[in-house]
Amino acid sequence: LPIDGKTEVVITTPESAPVGDVVYTVIVPGNSSRVSMSATENNFLNFDSVSRTVAVSSILDAERQSTTQTLKITCRVLSSGQSTTITLLFYIQDVNDNSPVFTQDIYNLTIGEMTDVKSVIANGVKATDAD
Repeated sequence: LPIDGKTEVVITTPESAPVGDVVYTVIVPGNSSRVSMSATENNFLNFDSVSRTVAVSSILDAERQSTTQTLKITCRVLSSGQSTTITLLFYIQDVNDNSPVFTQDIYNLTIGEMTDVKSVIANGVKATDAD
């Protein structure tokens, strides 16, 4: 009973996906009303067994949590009891959501009018960025 012959599905989701955003829908071929589904717990993603959708349930932040989230969905054929587990592997894609922080607020430079193109005009400018 794998979905489209797969027992593992890889999904990439940006960390900017808002809470409530549907990031995946499980599609069951044939008469899907004959299949029940349940999922493992996850702190950041929620599986709705009625709509068969996975939605963001908590703020995603690639800098503060694992960039890989897993949901295991058990699919059971109601008439036979046959079941299988499908693993949904979500890669949380980092987005540039943090501004750089410079070690100084102001840098004063003097550049001569005869300075060659592509010359280094500043040394020691430093910044950090959480991304």
